[in-house]
Parts: sequence; structure tokens; C-alpha cells
Amino acid sequence: MKLRVLGASGAEFPGQNPPGFLIDDVLLLDAGTIGAVLSEDEQWGIRNIILTHAHLDHIKSIPFLADNIILRNMDHNVIVHSI
Repeated sequence: MKLRVLGASGAEFPGQNPPGFLIDDVLLLDAGTIGAVLSEDEQWGIRNIILTHAHLDHIKSIPFLADNIILRNMDHNVIVHSI
């Protein structure tokens, strides 16, 4: 398993990003910092998002990811799960 820490802070500060953990390039645990850290190609590889809870710092990048998916006319869905 490959784990990439995108951010683990409660807010954005220089050198710190909201929570996001990319697992095996296709699974995102929390979506606080997609666009600030991942390239568009990396974003297009995401197939599932698991949200630990609905605080803004954990969900705020989902609309940006959706926008990028629509602009690319992707032929797959990104499924958002909650725990």
C-alpha cells in the first residue's frame, strides 16, 4: 500500500494543508486539499473518497475535483463514502 500525506492541518498555512491522504493513487481519505497538492492528472486517478466527517477542512476540495472531472469529460465516477 502506498500512502501519500497531502495535508494534516486544521487550516491552510504556509507549508501546511487541510487533511487529505491519497492511498494507492486511487483512494482519497478526506478531501481538504486536492487541488493545492495534486496535479490534474493525479486528481483524475481518484476513484473513491472516504470522508471521516463533514467539517469544511475535510470536504472543501470536492467541488474543485468535480469541476476538473466535468471539464475533462471523464468516463468514470468518483464515489464519495462517509464513515
